[in-house]
Amino acid sequence: MKLELHLIPRSSFCTNLRNNLSRTKWDQLSKKIRGEANFTCEICGANKITHLHEVWEFKDGIQKLVQFECLCPQCHAVHHWGLSDLQGKDMDNESKESIEAAKLEGK
Repeated sequence: MKLELHLIPRSSFCTNLRNNLSRTKWDQLSKKIRGEANFTCEICGANKITHLHEVWEFKDGIQKLVQFECLCPQCHAVHHWGLSDLQGKDMDNESKESIEAAKLEGK
């Protein structure tokens, strides 16, 4: 899997599956899917702490969940670079370089 920026339409900011499920259901889903990935980041291989990332497709005004990814906090922050920046989350230099490279590639 490749580290990419996941840009979403402004109308979908803060819209996610986690906010539409009970805490218990989300935790069960997250643990199951992260367990299937052996609690290992699918991008960099880190296996200390992982998050469940939702990958959405946006087409003709429709938001569709297409897959989940098990990510470490740093790779997850890159996927959500705009939100991470707004929240003042500091990323390591490698993550910042990945974002800048993706911007240059037009992703």
